[in-house]
Amino acid sequence: MKEYSTKQDSYLRQRLSELNITEAANVYKVVTLEGRTIDFEFFKADDDDNIEIHYLTPSGEIINYDDNKKLRPFFRTRFKKPTIPKRKYYQPQGTEAIPFSTPTIINAYKKQEKVKTLYVTEGEFKAFAVSNFGLPCFGIGGIHNFKGPSKDCIHQYILNFIDVCKVENVVLLFDADCMDVEWAENKELTTRLSTFHAALTTFNELLKPHNVCLYFAHVNKEAKFKGIDDLLYSKVNPQEEIIKELSSLLEGSNSRRYIFIYKISGVSPYIVQKIFGLDNVQTFFDQHKDILQDKEFIYKGDPYYCDDTDKLQVSWKGEQNFYLRVGTKYYKKVVDTFKIDDQEISEINLKEWELAAIKADYYKSHEFLKRINKYDGFTNIPENNPNKFKQLIKTTKKGIQSILYNRYQPVYNEPTEGSWNTINKLLHHIFDYKNISGDSLYEFALDYIQLVYTRPTLHLPVICLVSKENKTGKSTFLELLRNIFNENMRILDSDRISSKFNSSWAGKLIIAIDESLIEIEKSNVKNKIKMICTNKTIPIEGKGTNDYEVPNFSKLIMCSNDENNFMRIDYEENRYCIVKVGTIPSGTEDPNMSDRMMEEIPAFLYFLEHRTLYYPQKTRLWFDESIYETPQLMKIKERTEPQLIRNIKDIIKEQFLMQKKEYIRLSLKVITEIVARQFKYADKIKIGEYLTDKGYKLHNASNFEYHLSFNEECHYYTKDRYYEFYVHDWLEDEDLRMFYSEEIEEKTNIYE
Repeated sequence: MKEYSTKQDSYLRQRLSELNITEAANVYKVVTLEGRTIDFEFFKADDDDNIEIHYLTPSGEIINYDDNKKLRPFFRTRFKKPTIPKRKYYQPQGTEAIPFSTPTIINAYKKQEKVKTLYVTEGEFKAFAVSNFGLPCFGIGGIHNFKGPSKDCIHQYILNFIDVCKVENVVLLFDADCMDVEWAENKELTTRLSTFHAALTTFNELLKPHNVCLYFAHVNKEAKFKGIDDLLYSKVNPQEEIIKELSSLLEGSNSRRYIFIYKISGVSPYIVQKIFGLDNVQTFFDQHKDILQDKEFIYKGDPYYCDDTDKLQVSWKGEQNFYLRVGTKYYKKVVDTFKIDDQEISEINLKEWELAAIKADYYKSHEFLKRINKYDGFTNIPENNPNKFKQLIKTTKKGIQSILYNRYQPVYNEPTEGSWNTINKLLHHIFDYKNISGDSLYEFALDYIQLVYTRPTLHLPVICLVSKENKTGKSTFLELLRNIFNENMRILDSDRISSKFNSSWAGKLIIAIDESLIEIEKSNVKNKIKMICTNKTIPIEGKGTNDYEVPNFSKLIMCSNDENNFMRIDYEENRYCIVKVGTIPSGTEDPNMSDRMMEEIPAFLYFLEHRTLYYPQKTRLWFDESIYETPQLMKIKERTEPQLIRNIKDIIKEQFLMQKKEYIRLSLKVITEIVARQFKYADKIKIGEYLTDKGYKLHNASNFEYHLSFNEECHYYTKDRYYEFYVHDWLEDEDLRMFYSEEIEEKTNIYE
């Protein structure tokens, strides 16, 4: 036996030893063109310790190629250390792909032996390994290299062998990794599989005219070895059983451990696709579940993921559901977080999103964009009954149909009969406060929450919870409502309500302003609050985005530690219910109150659904204003009244006390003159506006008297257009007692 050197053929020796290829097996007796018999070596070492693989024809002749008009023996080189990544082999430039004939091929062909089954596999070493066990096998340099020079037929060496040896079956044998996928983010996973499927399909089509039956085989990846050569010479697997499985074709298909074989001839293309998991995504996923279970993957250009119910969804982990297109603009649902009273609040907002950003973020973005829901515009239709709620609203007019996106969100709680004692305790604590008539606001509060829940499109009064004390339960009440109405309630601070950008809160069912302090002179904020409470629509304005309007059904709730001055409220204003909240009695605090109330919400909602409203509808804000008119409201009106208004009231009150009449007449000019004289500042236009807002009208010119100062006894008379005032509208109880305790010259209207 030849002694291989230790310097120049270590790689060759290693590979031949691994495949149990002896010198005798590696050498074949060949007759040259000159008629000499030589020892032909299939595998040789070159000067760089690479392996040269030399080729013979099926008839045992040396294959030559033309090298600048000189014939040289054809060979391929297997590099020990490739200089170019993934380039393991080299063959002379300009040469064609040639099937590698193993000793069993040559011997059978020379003898013209009948061969029932021919094997074709990728790689010369693999083919030699199969040949060592007596199975005739061609090696090909790549999975597509079974073709001849014309590329439209199988190589003539293979066809000649089929014809001479009367072959009945052909087995195309691939490695175990022909079925493998290697996951990577945004990687198309069917590319490699499709390549192997295409090779098999082409081989089958080209083989059809030659009256043989094609089988496809591959090493089972569960056997832990890639190629047939590794599998046969692993020293841990029984070679006899492997060869038996390889030789028996379809026999014992259900009990195979090492080689899977499929009949291809006469089988539908769909079945062939199924072998590779290319028939549908479910087959593909089932074949590769071990690596795809928790990952998003790309299958034939489309992204998929497995949801919590083990169903495959076409998605980018469902991220297409985070986006929507309204009109020509794209929006993304984004979670914003902020803190109020040391509590972190999370809210979902719609933010305008650039199309370019979406395209940059997602593989196959054109497919991603197709799956984004599209709407013609926004609307805002509140509905707390989950069976009636609709996110998509269709509208039709004059044959034109539009699809609108409802900004309202479904609530999570389902009403269930039960106890709600903790909620009841909190509501009694806050709303047992009495109105001016002495009635508790508890039933008003229940009506209010019931109307918000069951008739959310109504406009209702502004509830203001005020207290200079801490630990009153104001914020806990807001938290309760937030847990009932979820994303449809937004808790803000006064700065956010003052901002012109309102896209995060405008149109919400409940807008709560916690720890409110609205500067008295900010009339624009007061107007905004009025708009929120009563306007039928509200403009949505975001930073850098176009405005649009949606229906408005917002209810406003305000909480403040300033009992008397948190906001200026005019005397004529009837929107506000001011509730002064006391501290929770010492010893009755419940640190788990919020958690208990959370559990009671379904029962509380069940109660509200079946409760009869206590107060019937009287106004556009449902309630008669006397129901929620409270002493604290009157105190705030007095404390926050503008100085000019107070001055007007003072001089009119003085006129009653000086003139000693139940009815008096004063002109706008006289009132302005007296105010300016006594208080140094008077604005005739604002005085007129104030009296007009109070409902007073100027009468035709007539004579009347007046006093310039309370300390002057002098009477003045003039003729002018005048307002007429009645004493009971301007004097309070104490002043009225003083007024009537003195002698009144005329008990009746002097102008009658």
